[in-house]
Amino acid sequence: MTIHDRIFVYKAAYKRRKRDVAVAGLLFLATTLSFAAGYIIGQDSRHAPIIIQKCGANSIGD
Repeated sequence: MTIHDRIFVYKAAYKRRKRDVAVAGLLFLATTLSFAAGYIIGQDSRHAPIIIQKCGANSIGD
């Protein structure tokens, strides 16, 4: 099988699955943009950490 035959096979497969390839590309693009936007927004809103205090054993229901 020559390189031209392989290219023809790939082009034919792409034509059959053109819609699936487009949907997968749009899904990848939307996911990437969503994570990028969340990362950028997350950098701006850094909050102080929540500190949880330890409770002594005597203060639990005694």
